[in-house]
Amino acid sequence: MDSTFIDLCRLEITQYLSRLGRQPTAEMVSTLAKQRDRLVQSFAKFNVESRKYLGLEAYKECVGEDEDEPTVDSTQPLDTEFDTPWDPVDLPDINPALPRPETFIIAMPSALPERSAHRPSVARLLNMEMELRRGHANDCLGSMRRTIGQEAFEYKKVLRPATDKTHQTRARTSIQTLHRGLILQARIYKRTREAMLKLGVMLDLDLDEIKSIYKPLTAADIHVTSAVNDPNIPGSTRTTLSWIWTLHQGIQTDDNHLTECGFLIQYWLTLTLTSLVVYRVHWLRARAQLHRWQEEVILTQNEMHWVSNNFTYRQNQWSTWQSIHPDLTPGHHAYAERQKAMWAEMRQEACRLFTDTWADFNTDPTVFTLAYD
Repeated sequence: MDSTFIDLCRLEITQYLSRLGRQPTAEMVSTLAKQRDRLVQSFAKFNVESRKYLGLEAYKECVGEDEDEPTVDSTQPLDTEFDTPWDPVDLPDINPALPRPETFIIAMPSALPERSAHRPSVARLLNMEMELRRGHANDCLGSMRRTIGQEAFEYKKVLRPATDKTHQTRARTSIQTLHRGLILQARIYKRTREAMLKLGVMLDLDLDEIKSIYKPLTAADIHVTSAVNDPNIPGSTRTTLSWIWTLHQGIQTDDNHLTECGFLIQYWLTLTLTSLVVYRVHWLRARAQLHRWQEEVILTQNEMHWVSNNFTYRQNQWSTWQSIHPDLTPGHHAYAERQKAMWAEMRQEACRLFTDTWADFNTDPTVFTLAYD
């Protein structure tokens, strides 16, 4: 029995309980009881294996001295950080004396107290749990990416085009189901990350490295846009993806193929197409923005030389006019000299400013310049 499966069942029950309403029906209460019974059976099977690998004494430190009354995990209250106003928490009025197996502690090596004497003997199990938690966190992030893409697809292609109440209601029900699954994965990731940080302390690992890869998850990171966006609106190219889209299987951004325009053939066809839209659109937008700024740099460099050459051209133009009219009056000569001096001074000031901004202004051979006789 996998501990991650038990943790998933715990969170599923907690989430189902939070949506039952004040006065749940008999069917709802029966469903809750069945889920709890299955969880108790899963705990029983897992605890047999846990006692075998941890040892009886270490196992008792994890779950408490009395095996018939497991220690309640009081550090995991109902997390409402990812809930939305249109799907609020509505707890039922159920007898609090009933057993709540979703609050029991899972007997994993990370559940050992900080100063437990059994830590050295379970060091190998701690490393194995760390690898398990990493894989679980990666799976959660992958599931969240797929769910966000699917939920956005439901908003834009199913709910918005719906023309009658029946189809709108069905679409909203489907979106609500998807969003609850997204919240569930977010809560699983949050718990998994907390366990990884605790394991990092127990194993003397680099916590900064763990935190840089597996960052804290917020509601904004899993926000799903419900609008039908125009990809050409001003500012759309400056839209940045959440960090969950730039991480794959624990690979950081520099070595991450998700930041490239690639095909993710390991996903199912529908989910692949939805995910590809997200990856490719943002990649192409960033690429287009890069090309635009590269063009702007070239144009700006050329414009610097064009301004300087234009001032030189104006100065030469007044010299030409002065030479082809030898019968000018002293006043005309003085005015022409004044104009030549003015354009020469403007050129010198422009070259000074451009050189301060661009050090290679006078030496870059790649920039197009105009030649004047």
